[in-house]
Amino acid sequence: MTQSRIFGGFIIVIVLALVAYIGVTKIDWDNQSGSMESAQTDSGQSREILTFVPADTLFFFGGLEPAPFQHVIDMMPPESGWLKHADWSKQLSDEEKSRMPPATRMITSLFSEYMQIMQDPPTAVSKLGIGEKIDSVAYTVGFIPVMRIKLADANAFTVLIDQAERKAGLTANKQSVGDITLRSYSFDDPGTDKSTDVNLMIGNNSHYAVISLSSKVEGDKAHNVIVGTDKPVQSLASLTVLKDIKNKYNFHPAYVSYVNHREIMKGLTGEGNNEFGRMLDAMIAMAEETKARAATEQAPQAAGPSDPAMTDQNQEQPTEPTPPSAKNDKPLDAIRTEACRKELMAMVDAWPQTVFGYTKLDLESKPKVMEARMLVESTDAAFMQEMQQIRGFIPTSLLDVKQNPVFGFGIGINMDKLSPFIAKAIQSFTAKEYQCEFLVNAKMGLLQSNPAMALGMMSGMVAGLQGFSATVLDVDGSFDFSQPGAPPDIKSIDAIITVSSTNPAQLLMMAANMQPGMPPLQLPPDGTPIDFPAPIPVPNGEPIKLALKGNHIVAYVGAKSAQLAERLAQDKLQPNGIFAFNMDFGKYMKMVANVAQNAPPADGNKPAAMSEQDKKMIEAMSSMKMQFVESFDINSDGLTFDVKMTIEQ
Repeated sequence: MTQSRIFGGFIIVIVLALVAYIGVTKIDWDNQSGSMESAQTDSGQSREILTFVPADTLFFFGGLEPAPFQHVIDMMPPESGWLKHADWSKQLSDEEKSRMPPATRMITSLFSEYMQIMQDPPTAVSKLGIGEKIDSVAYTVGFIPVMRIKLADANAFTVLIDQAERKAGLTANKQSVGDITLRSYSFDDPGTDKSTDVNLMIGNNSHYAVISLSSKVEGDKAHNVIVGTDKPVQSLASLTVLKDIKNKYNFHPAYVSYVNHREIMKGLTGEGNNEFGRMLDAMIAMAEETKARAATEQAPQAAGPSDPAMTDQNQEQPTEPTPPSAKNDKPLDAIRTEACRKELMAMVDAWPQTVFGYTKLDLESKPKVMEARMLVESTDAAFMQEMQQIRGFIPTSLLDVKQNPVFGFGIGINMDKLSPFIAKAIQSFTAKEYQCEFLVNAKMGLLQSNPAMALGMMSGMVAGLQGFSATVLDVDGSFDFSQPGAPPDIKSIDAIITVSSTNPAQLLMMAANMQPGMPPLQLPPDGTPIDFPAPIPVPNGEPIKLALKGNHIVAYVGAKSAQLAERLAQDKLQPNGIFAFNMDFGKYMKMVANVAQNAPPADGNKPAAMSEQDKKMIEAMSSMKMQFVESFDINSDGLTFDVKMTIEQ
């Protein structure tokens, strides 16, 4: 979420386009509940681009208002000059082109053009044709992903597409639909005659550009909605869903997005009449038709040459008829019964949507601060209250974006609560009587396997465990890959490992029992460190220290880690999360640069020499002062995934 809306939306559409393409080519066989008030910006003005978005879209990435292009520039670190060291202008070789479908070549070329333009942010607006505010959205019509962009200069956008097309060595199939010029590029593999009937589609008029897919499953009506010559009967502009999400979670109004679980389940189960379900039906019907046609074409070959005697023999021994269920079963029939619709929709009502947005965006402060959240929303308050009990302890240093480790991670799980929670969740599920065969089978599987028993035995071995973490604060060394099996040459390392428990002495005893011949560890209760008893070589030339800091067992080496261990003693053993990952991007890239510079070529005979351009790019990335923390937690609203990032000026 730290990239521009155009870049992020473009990648989302391309990825989902490829997923949809794979789905179409590999298969061979109630209305939105939001209020009918219009979606408006904080200024009260209705946003026109939302009138192109169907109310039953499976996902939406955009916002209540356009995002300033200046955000794109401000989100870049000062050392973003590394973009200039990347060869975005490099064209595909003839051999590479020959192996790629035209659509893939166009995607690659268009991405390269975008990145090349972004090397010079002040001129990017005019070259992209988008204006000073990025008015763009990504959504679906059925399961077809669409990206729509409001244009300030349609000619500039046309030049962009022309350049990408020329560098890809392509000539698009063009057609006009009203005032919209459409270009299409096939996903057909150059090495086969088989047609996928799926194309990448790029179109624009003087007002909007659209990037999407075209295929036979969409039909004329949906195609016109995708292109924009028609608008959906009910659009997102008529709902308050975006405003409701923004207000509930305090998201920045320009960055409000969601995935609609209910519409996905409606389509899968055939509930209601949404466009996703209609397209699924069309795709399945087309697959069945193709399968039947292939069987008909193969039948004469399988029968062999005509032989009257053989024909008589076959008539005397008729084959057993195929059961009706085997003839008529379709991929989704198992969940499209009335019982399954009702019971599966009831389940998804408890997890109706996943929402995304920025909770803090301060691009003028020093350092710049960006905080974003993805939340899998739950409406089952009682279940979420039970689930929160499994939260464990993560060192506060890993949750603080101001800490600058090379990288570190922490896992917080209350092992005493994990097994009871899972057992209760399974009991709650299996206690219900289901009519849906799919759910009946799932219930029987859980009753027979009883995973809670195995988990209970495991958690009993680590009773009291609340969390585990490992952090590398500093590292200095080199990696020589020219010698197979050669260990890295680490000159020094500053790192710490922590284990948090309500009963650390019991964990130490358990660890001793798991290592034959190892005596029980006795750690001074006042926190005085001892030398780690196992002979582990440390490049620093100093022993690894082991200490008990309150409820935390710590093993560390290095001065910074010693200070961190002392601070950890002040951390109370209180639940504060499930997972956290903390990284200083610049420090991490220095380590990666060392690995990359010593990486061998494909033949493995000698170290590969990096090009000067690659060296400059990695050096620029290594100088970035960018820190970020990713975390996963559980609260009363659902499952939360947070990202905090700071960029030094």
